Amino acid sequence: MKGVTFHSFCYSYSKLCLLVILLAYGSAEGDENSSQIAKTIIVNPNDARYYKTVQSAIDSIPLQNQNWIRILIRSGIYKEKVTIPADKGYIYMQGRGIEKTIIAYGDHQQTDTSATFTSYASNIIITGITFKNTYNIASISSLATP
Repeated sequence: MKGVTFHSFCYSYSKLCLLVILLAYGSAEGDENSSQIAKTIIVNPNDARYYKTVQSAIDSIPLQNQNWIRILIRSGIYKEKVTIPADKGYIYMQGRGIEKTIIAYGDHQQTDTSATFTSYASNIIITGITFKNTYNIASISSLATP
């Protein structure tokens, strides 16, 4: 994907640092890049036709993948840990917006060794998703957005 721009912002809560990653690339219309997507996988826990979790969508991608696969994640809070293994590259994870698509995880053994999101693969693009570490926070729904 040509013309990649990376921005990160950190919003601080009392015991939480939220890292927001925004990526912008290619043309505004998306025509140039949409032809580079070989397949789209949809995550929607409310529809039986689609994957229920982000991790199950990632797991469905073949090993040593060499084609861009978009994982389109519907709006909602996904309470799960997400890991992209080294042999599953060329993934474009697209949420519905940083306030609408949230991946939150808090069942850590230790926060320094268990992240909400980890990617070991190269060629990963993520846009429109917020990742939250909810370790030691009473309720995910009680978190206020800035």
